[in-house]
Amino acid sequence: MKNLQAMSDRPQDRIYLSAPYQSGSEAKLLQEVLDSNHLAPVGPHLRQFEELLEDTFHYSNVVALNSGTSALHLILRHIGIGSGDTVLVSDLTFVGGVNPIRYLGAEPVFIDSEAQSWNMCPALLEQYLSANQDGLPKAVVLVHIFGIPAQVKLIKGICDRYGIILIEDCAEALGTQVDGQAVGTFGQYALLSFNGNKLITTTGGGAAILPDGAAAENILYLATQAKAAADYYDHHELGYNYRMSNLLAAVGIAQLQSFDFRIERKRAIHHQYLELLGDLPLAFQEGNTGKSCFWLTCATLTTDRITPGRLCQLLDEQYNIEARRIWKPMHLQPFYQGCESVLNGQSDYLFEKGICLPSGVGMTDDQIQFVANAVKKVLM
Repeated sequence: MKNLQAMSDRPQDRIYLSAPYQSGSEAKLLQEVLDSNHLAPVGPHLRQFEELLEDTFHYSNVVALNSGTSALHLILRHIGIGSGDTVLVSDLTFVGGVNPIRYLGAEPVFIDSEAQSWNMCPALLEQYLSANQDGLPKAVVLVHIFGIPAQVKLIKGICDRYGIILIEDCAEALGTQVDGQAVGTFGQYALLSFNGNKLITTTGGGAAILPDGAAAENILYLATQAKAAADYYDHHELGYNYRMSNLLAAVGIAQLQSFDFRIERKRAIHHQYLELLGDLPLAFQEGNTGKSCFWLTCATLTTDRITPGRLCQLLDEQYNIEARRIWKPMHLQPFYQGCESVLNGQSDYLFEKGICLPSGVGMTDDQIQFVANAVKKVLM
């Protein structure tokens, strides 16, 4: 490997993986909340944010919550997941999209990835369901990983044939479309995340997308400590403190106002990387259907000369660039050792070879060029 760029060329400002991007109206909307004293959890901005999500992406019945993990927890609780149940879930995902299964005493079954999109493999899903018709799971949690759409139409058809509820995990895929339709509108339920590194952020937060008003009412009930309708505090079952605050919803409104710019910038960043790094030993994640938001631009190394961990380390130390490895598959996580898995080796390969490149909306063309040059120097 050639000598790396001198430390004197290390930029003073760190280039982060996916730093938050402000549209410019966040402070104004926050000041509105402060001036109106709507600092209690519920206020007009909260419902406005939910309605804006519904109108922008054609979602039905959005309930804003404090995280995507909370949204999945409440959805699973609402559909009756409990002790002794199984839930199928994408093997290549973040742990926050799996833990709620265990919150409720159920067991996850991990379904491995397909090679092209890195999402749940429909053939493996069909294989599992066909072999377990006497003990079918109640739900499938399908993750659209890194913003690339899964084969959601095919998987929805499989779930429908077996009478299984499909939950779309769109935590990384806000704005991603399949045939002009937003992901999150194919399954019966879906969830979003507005964590600090997402396409839009409320600093922390998420949302549940529900099929009807009755489901939304129950999710809201569970998210606000399961308080019964009475003029005193009356509780008949376990509830949670999961509601998003009015203050954070104001940030979300401001972020959504520039959504078209954000998603087009993400797409432009991805295509710039493809152009700049196309001659390197990298195989980029690509969807086989749909239009991605490209939350992160990800690739696998097609050389054995360097590992993803070493590549990320050198980008950090030599160039002040934050890159990360691909998610460690759930079947390899110590906490989930022993869980049933349907594997084809793809998620193992992605973990061993995959990297995520800086993809923040606020990155300049010069910064993208700098990252590309740094990656070239490390790999060549």
